[in-house]
Amino acid sequence: MSDLEASVDALLDLDERGRAAWLDQRRPAGNEWLGLLWIVERRVAPDRPDVVALHLWLLGQAGTRAVFSADETALKLAYAVLTMRRAGVEEALLPRPDDIVRSCLDAMPVNRDAVATITDRRRLGDLGPDAMRLSRRARNLVRAARWHLEHVADPRLAAETHAWIAIEPHLV
Repeated sequence: MSDLEASVDALLDLDERGRAAWLDQRRPAGNEWLGLLWIVERRVAPDRPDVVALHLWLLGQAGTRAVFSADETALKLAYAVLTMRRAGVEEALLPRPDDIVRSCLDAMPVNRDAVATITDRRRLGDLGPDAMRLSRRARNLVRAARWHLEHVADPRLAAETHAWIAIEPHLV
């Protein structure tokens, strides 16, 4: 058993307060966080609500503790929940689709009116590298949010997401 697997086993045995203390003491860096998440994700199953809860908690902590940026955290959450849903995990154990989509939209690094778009691939060279990076990050968040859109209850949130989806083909 690897150190990371032993860490996951230890985290599964702790309550939320104990887990927070473990993270405070251990202070895992980015790669260790990715390793923890990967090991937990491999263990996710419909009959393991404890593993589902740990995975979601670790993702939330990674965002809160600034291990990942807001957009990285939103992307990881959106795709983790999609994977869990496809694996048959009960919806009651998962974050609400509205919350997932909202986290993607809240993490947008640029306003929809200001995001760099292209209508002709030959004009790609007209965009600066920073504008291209922001546009690509926005595109990735739109694509992640789209997976949860059909289950969104808030019509304003759905409309806002559809507005981003309308420009998504023009994002870098």
